[in-house]
Amino acid sequence: MSLGKTLKQIRREQGMTLAQLAAQVDSHVGNLSRIERDLTKPSLELLFRLAKSLDYHLADIFALSDESHYRDPEQLALNTVFISLLADDRDLLLEFAKLLKTRASRGPADLSEIALDASGERRSSGLDHAKPPRVDHKQPPDYKEKLDHKDKFDHHVKKP
Repeated sequence: MSLGKTLKQIRREQGMTLAQLAAQVDSHVGNLSRIERDLTKPSLELLFRLAKSLDYHLADIFALSDESHYRDPEQLALNTVFISLLADDRDLLLEFAKLLKTRASRGPADLSEIALDASGERRSSGLDHAKPPRVDHKQPPDYKEKLDHKDKFDHHVKKP
């Protein structure tokens, strides 16, 4: 993906209009539009302002725009989301991805069997031998009284 298309994707994912971004980076809407359509290249100074305004590192923007690494649009979307996450959330997403990879290599399995803690040690999820919660199907104490009242009322109503 080109640099312009990458900038456009990041801007849209953040719900920003061209006008909003232009105001934040002290540029013109037309100039940013030409950059996003790859008709012109931004200056390095403008790139730094764009990266700061979009809350991205300049290196991450270049990495996302490098087509040789990201031919799959789903991978590009995932990388874009990953880069925008907080560090703790990135760690959580990586841990989840490892769980999915382990599950995929084993086939359908109970996730509680492959749960790992942050240190990579296997941990019990507490679900290994858990019994389903007991459901009490008894009616509330006043249920029979409500039925009796309904029966008394029903005999006064004429049925067609």
